[in-house]
Amino acid sequence: MLVLLSTVYGCSSIRHDQLNTQQYSRLAQDVYIPEPEEWSLGNFRPEEGVVLIDGVDAEITIDMRASGHGWYEIWLTHDNNQTEPYEILITEQDGDDVAAFVTPKWSIPVHGLNEEIIITLYAVHKTEAGKTVTRTLLKQYKRRYDLICNQNEFKPILFVKKLLNCCRDQH
Repeated sequence: MLVLLSTVYGCSSIRHDQLNTQQYSRLAQDVYIPEPEEWSLGNFRPEEGVVLIDGVDAEITIDMRASGHGWYEIWLTHDNNQTEPYEILITEQDGDDVAAFVTPKWSIPVHGLNEEIIITLYAVHKTEAGKTVTRTLLKQYKRRYDLICNQNEFKPILFVKKLLNCCRDQH
């Protein structure tokens, strides 16, 4: 029990920066981080300021361009729920750079008074066996959308939601 408490409250005598420093420095030399001109992320939809409807799935999309070579992952997080990432692998063919243009699309349920949506792009370094070793944050978008009540919802439920302030009538 004492060991658990010392670990939780940070009272241990081992300095964390002394652990595995050789492993991390060796790993950092092997990691390829794409240059900003090799990738772009933009056109996040729905646009900022759009009001979503409570109980109706929202369609989320973003455009991504990548060239050169490497692994990328695009993660979507909404109200602390994370979806499976879109994985993109760009490889060189006969020494030529290959470009990829993708538009991942998610359909997510939205509920309540507002919804926070975060889209994150990572460069990923994997072993030859496909195991992820590192993720390097390249770009992140964060938006908060207001929600209004779904007027097509069963009227008694809609009345209770409004009474308990679980949704707004108008924005």
